[in-house]
Amino acid sequence: MEKLLYIHRVAKALDCSRPMVYKLIYEGKIKAVRIGKRGLRISEPSLSKFIEKNTVIPEEFHAE
Repeated sequence: MEKLLYIHRVAKALDCSRPMVYKLIYEGKIKAVRIGKRGLRISEPSLSKFIEKNTVIPEEFHAE
C-alpha cells in the first residue's frame, strides 16, 4: 500500500504554498486521491514522478 500525503506535507516538500499544490492537481500535473467529499491526498510515488518529470538538467536550462 502506498503512503498518502496530506496537501500541506506536499507543499512543504516542494517548498511552495498549499494553493500551488491544489493548482498542480487541478491542472493534472500531479495526481491526487480523493478522500471523502473534500479531502485530497497525494501518494509518495505520484510526488516522486512529479519531481522527476520536472527536474531541470543543467544542460537543458537556458537562462534568458
